[in-house]
Amino acid sequence: MKRSDRIRTLVVVSVLAVIGGVRVYQSAQPAPTWEGAASVASPTPSSGVLSGFSKIGEFRQSTPGTSYTLSHSGDLILLGYNNHGKGHFTVRDAKTGAIVSEFSAPFGLFYFMPDGKSVVVHGFQGITAWETRSGKQLWSVATKSEEQGVPTTKGPIITTNGSELTIRAGDNGGLVRTFPMTEAILALSGDGSSILVSQPGSSTGDVVSAAAGTRKRALTLPKGSTAWRGDLDEAGSIAAILLESEKGREIGFWDLKTGTKLPATIDGQRVGQIAITRDGNSLFVQRYSTDPWAPVVGDEGDVEMWDIKGGKMVSTIRAGQFSLTPDNRTMAVNHGDIYQVWRLTR
Repeated sequence: MKRSDRIRTLVVVSVLAVIGGVRVYQSAQPAPTWEGAASVASPTPSSGVLSGFSKIGEFRQSTPGTSYTLSHSGDLILLGYNNHGKGHFTVRDAKTGAIVSEFSAPFGLFYFMPDGKSVVVHGFQGITAWETRSGKQLWSVATKSEEQGVPTTKGPIITTNGSELTIRAGDNGGLVRTFPMTEAILALSGDGSSILVSQPGSSTGDVVSAAAGTRKRALTLPKGSTAWRGDLDEAGSIAAILLESEKGREIGFWDLKTGTKLPATIDGQRVGQIAITRDGNSLFVQRYSTDPWAPVVGDEGDVEMWDIKGGKMVSTIRAGQFSLTPDNRTMAVNHGDIYQVWRLTR
């Protein structure tokens, strides 16, 4: 199946799941913990590597097709669901699930601004900002229909339309600058300085200055492979890239100071999200229990925590999605309509 066909299949299944769902129940009451929520799966990891989970919050929200993101401090969680392009968003207390505010906006990528006082939503042909505690709209700017948002943790708002990259101010959406960018964006470093990009269908990658659009480092991927998705650490010095080739999928790692590939590799089959920690020592991998390109409604899997240098999985937790705070101290996961917030331990 071609990559475009796979994407269309996933989109169709997701839309059908949302259409078929009914908003039947929402509650901030704690829900029973699912069995085997978290466990240590390998020997002691390398020094400084994250090693496990400690639960600090749990609640239930039964809204089909919900996605979510944590605030930078980890005390709030923003949940959103898509109903035919119309999004409904709920800000909740991450520990208790108590509703803080709600608002509606055209659905798209959404995230908290660093200070936690506002959230940004990239909808069709527009970007809107909303006050976290009140749910009031703060501002909006029009965009081209093909512009896609890029998650950022430092405040600037970044979009790309396949031919140029646009940077806007996080406090009012005002235009800062644009520069040519034809490649697909795989990741943005935590400090906002570097972008990992790849030309679709090409076995090459580049690290680009986010501020100036200049090329900083070229990467050579294994022959015959294509970069599918990736992530960067805080300083843009280590890259994790999910690769696809005739042999299958694997996650590889690159030292961006030298452009060389590191020895460690991780099985990339049935992988959804990946996230490298800010120190470059650990990697989180969302792995579906079945093929993610032909998911069964309700199918989930696990989130795995890997020691990159040791090449070992150190912990795993049942989950359908996950969201990490930028400091990597807190993670939110869900299993069906039960949402949990975990403190990450060393």
